[in-house]
Amino acid sequence: MHEWINYISEKQPKSNPELIDLLFNFWKTYSYEFKVMINAELNARILERFNEIFPNYFIQFRKGEDLSPKESVDLKYISYLRLGGIWNVFSNWLIHPNEITFNSLLDIVKSEYQ
Repeated sequence: MHEWINYISEKQPKSNPELIDLLFNFWKTYSYEFKVMINAELNARILERFNEIFPNYFIQFRKGEDLSPKESVDLKYISYLRLGGIWNVFSNWLIHPNEITFNSLLDIVKSEYQ
């Protein structure tokens, strides 16, 4: 998780498609580790860890610092929704990588979050 924070802070994506590219390519570098954890039925734990850090990043990425408390809470829950869906797609691809290419998967996800 610390590597993700450093990685994304360095890259500074400017759009949702760019953020998704970075996220998927970062996750892909840890495909072996993630697959082992998923096979050990730790998929939910991985998502829990991402849920601990992603909302704060997502809020800053989307709107910056000038948010009302309601807007911050709304964005936090939107981040859970998006990250849950994106992680579900990626983790299922790890288990069934021959169903679709990585690039096709990435294109599908990016088209949903334009």
